[in-house]
Amino acid sequence: MPLRVMLTAAETIRLQPYSAGEIDTYGVRLESLYSAISHGTELMAYSGQAPKFFYTWDADLRLLAPRSPAKSPYPMALGYENVARVVQVGPEASGFPLGARYWLDAPHQTTHLLDSRTMPPHFRIPDAVSPQVFSVFALTRVALGAVHDATPLIGDVALVTGMGVVGLLTVQLLRLAGVRRVIAVDPDLRRMELAVRFGAEPVHGSQEEVAHSVKLLAADIDFAVEASGRYEALDVAVRSVRPGGRVVIVSSYGNQDAGLFLGHEFHRNRVTLLSSMTVNGCAHRAAPLWDLDRLNAESAHLLSTGALDVESLISDVMPFASAQAAYRRLTGDRPPLKILLNYANADGGRAL
Repeated sequence: MPLRVMLTAAETIRLQPYSAGEIDTYGVRLESLYSAISHGTELMAYSGQAPKFFYTWDADLRLLAPRSPAKSPYPMALGYENVARVVQVGPEASGFPLGARYWLDAPHQTTHLLDSRTMPPHFRIPDAVSPQVFSVFALTRVALGAVHDATPLIGDVALVTGMGVVGLLTVQLLRLAGVRRVIAVDPDLRRMELAVRFGAEPVHGSQEEVAHSVKLLAADIDFAVEASGRYEALDVAVRSVRPGGRVVIVSSYGNQDAGLFLGHEFHRNRVTLLSSMTVNGCAHRAAPLWDLDRLNAESAHLLSTGALDVESLISDVMPFASAQAAYRRLTGDRPPLKILLNYANADGGRAL
């Protein structure tokens, strides 16, 4: 019986069985190889603090409205970064060869039965590329979109706050884009070591006055990318850029209380704030030259050619059966950088 990760209450994960279903004429069945746990979006849901728990989205008005407390969001499937292999194809489902591997915008579960005519977002993984590399495909697109929104010029000086996977990918992309100096901020020394390896200059977030330390290191920061998901780090980014600078916000802050002071440096230095969003119906700022399909294609190219170091970002690979333990580790004192769930032997003893 196939299994999936379900959030049944705040901080309560269950592996629940579900029906594999019968394949039809246009069906494609895939078996999961790996899936990546999102340390931002998923952990907000896991902790019960995701905006969707408190608001509903009006797609016509593009406005959040308070959610009825009587409507429970549970149970909820988690996950959106899944790498899977095609194991069965219906007679009319063309373009999905047996054995081909795909990145899927799909939850943590052992199998997927999809309609080839209405497939969720997906991307075929080149045969020569490790499936683990594509487990961060969506986050690569997020980082690429943030760098595009920042519009870096050769010789610019940049700040990146938050050295999670998105922040560390952003550091690498900024160096590829010709940024002369990249300053990195994070309180985690292990993550800062990776940032330095990727070409950043470190300012440790545990220092008493981070923005002041950033300014002493580089007083000419043209733009910042905020990738931590913490308002305190956004405040550091706003205070650190030069007059007329810009701050690209790639983070989602959920329902945190703000630690942001818009009457201070933001006002005095005429700082521009840009929200970076590559999905949910928001067009690329360079449209029609760039759109979601082109962002996806370029992200796949970067991953396929080895232009980005992804292997160093995958800190832990845990069995799918240990999903509950994986989420607990991510909410502990020293969370790993990126956890992948490995589906080998997860369903009937099959091996990768």
